[in-house]
Amino acid sequence: MIVVKEIKDEVYQSLIEYAYKKCDAVMFVIRKDIYVNDPIKRRTLESNMCKFESHLKRYLKYQRDGGHWCGSKVIADDCLFQVSFYQFSEKVKKVLLKNHSFYDWLHPNYPEDIAFFKDGYCWLYSVSHERMCSIYYDTEKEYQKLVEMGIEFDEMDILSFNDKFYEYY
Repeated sequence: MIVVKEIKDEVYQSLIEYAYKKCDAVMFVIRKDIYVNDPIKRRTLESNMCKFESHLKRYLKYQRDGGHWCGSKVIADDCLFQVSFYQFSEKVKKVLLKNHSFYDWLHPNYPEDIAFFKDGYCWLYSVSHERMCSIYYDTEKEYQKLVEMGIEFDEMDILSFNDKFYEYY
C-alpha cells in the first residue's frame, strides 16, 4: 500500500528494526544523471558515494547499472544509474538509522530510493526525491503491526502480490 504520511523519527527507526528482522537485502540507487553536466557536483557525488560504498563493501551482494528499479523507470543511459543490493546486516542497519526518514536519502550526500527485499521480492520501496513510499505487507496481522507503529496508508490503493517487484541478487 502507498504510505500517505512521511515515515520519520521514531516510526522510521521502528520500521528499520522491523525490516531488519523481516528482510534479507537492502537496495540503494546512485543516480549519476543528476550531475552529468556539472563537473564539480559530479565530483562531490562521486566522492560521497565512494565513501558510502567503502563502509558497506563487505556486504555487497549484487550491483548492476540500469534505469529501472522498484518504484522507478528512467529513460536515459543505463550507465547513469547504479543499483546496489546489500545483505541486510547490523552494519547496514546502523547506516540506515543515521538518517531520520527515507526522504533524507538524497544526492549528493546519500544514495536514493532505499528498498527492502526478502527472497528477491521487494517488501518496501521509496522514491526519495518524490517523497513516495510503498509497502507490500504479507498479512492482515502485519498490516495491523505497521499501523500500530504509526504508518498511515492510502486505504484505497492496495498493492497486489502479482505487482511485487522481483530482483535477482
